[in-house]
Amino acid sequence: MKDWMKQAINSFYEEKKSIVEIASETGKNKGTISKYLRSNNLEKYNEEKNSRKEQSYERKLEGNRERKRQADQDRRKDISVQFEKEILRRQHEQDVQGMCRVSTGSVLGMWETGYLRSAYEQQGKGLVRRNRTSSGAAVPPAGLPRKIQNT
Repeated sequence: MKDWMKQAINSFYEEKKSIVEIASETGKNKGTISKYLRSNNLEKYNEEKNSRKEQSYERKLEGNRERKRQADQDRRKDISVQFEKEILRRQHEQDVQGMCRVSTGSVLGMWETGYLRSAYEQQGKGLVRRNRTSSGAAVPPAGLPRKIQNT
């Protein structure tokens, strides 16, 4: 038996190398290596080939599961960030509308609901804007209407 034949059998069955790797090591064509391995012991060759296919399929499934899991986590993060931004934008719009009305009644109603109470503190007869609400949210730098500042 030639040296490359022994090396091919050992590399394929014992070291679990691919036919392409064996061909590059021995300097033979991959078709020659494959033909020799099949002709040497067809049943053993088919068993090895099938076991490698099963292992490859299991690795593929595990990789798919991991990619899907990671994609789901990323998607959930993106959705929660977008949701928080949308809530903050809506709250800001409502606050601006309430603060810009001519009548002070609606803004004073907001004072009672708690947002303005946590965003502004009363000093004397006027209100002074805080940098952060009591919940830790940043207060926009837009000032209060003059009618509220003077009350």
